[in-house]
Amino acid sequence: MQADGIVPPMLYATGCAGGYTFCAFSLPIHTGQAPSAIVPLNEPIPVAADGRDVFVGSYDDNRVYEYALPLTASSRPIASVPVFAPGGLVARGKFLYAITLGSRNLLELVRFHLPIQAYSRPTVLIVGRHRDGFNITSTARTLYVARWSTTSVSAYALPMTHGEKPEYTLRNIFGDVAVTPHETYLYVTRDDAVLEYHLPYKKGEEPAGLTFSNLRNVSAPGSMAVWNGRLFVTAGSCFLSYALPFARNMLPIARVGWGGGPTSLALGD
Repeated sequence: MQADGIVPPMLYATGCAGGYTFCAFSLPIHTGQAPSAIVPLNEPIPVAADGRDVFVGSYDDNRVYEYALPLTASSRPIASVPVFAPGGLVARGKFLYAITLGSRNLLELVRFHLPIQAYSRPTVLIVGRHRDGFNITSTARTLYVARWSTTSVSAYALPMTHGEKPEYTLRNIFGDVAVTPHETYLYVTRDDAVLEYHLPYKKGEEPAGLTFSNLRNVSAPGSMAVWNGRLFVTAGSCFLSYALPFARNMLPIARVGWGGGPTSLALGD
């Protein structure tokens, strides 16, 4: 731990050692690397971290749990808050942003004040439509929201507020999302590929693409995280590491796999 109480960056993954665990990996990642900590939790799905704490959503428990860093095998929650069917998390500044299933059976993007407490009430930022879907990621200044019903990714200034208009929107794209810290590139999954958009995005500009169809024993890409010129992306029973920005015919520089397969990735920075 550093003098300011911030833990050095780690990669956090849910479902990494069977479906009822989440793990911490030291950086940089190398092929076959074992996690530095494995913590049991009832069906963890989304994960987020802010350098001091890691937040993990349990789909079965309908709660988000907070763990103090550094994470160890004996770590236990220091706080939790009800979040029904948690589907995405971002921890930035004084707030935790979460995707949840709201009272009208519609997905919502909500915001909790940190630190979370058992009876914290969220602020609703966006209410989805019928059969909508959301994915979220962020930098220190911007929250990126991918939305199924509008097939778009919108950029919102942080801290995001109810009714806030996006700074800009990329159209005709939807998937899991990740962004470089200085907002140079935005990454979006689509089918068996990851698309790389240069920011600020110019209408009509074609993204670079990384296809997974030529990799053995790897399924379509899922959750992603970016660190120090590396993209980490889940792909079935493993996650892969790629150098950034994309180059033609590039292959992963590291691969970490296990029986259960990772569900979600997050960087604690």
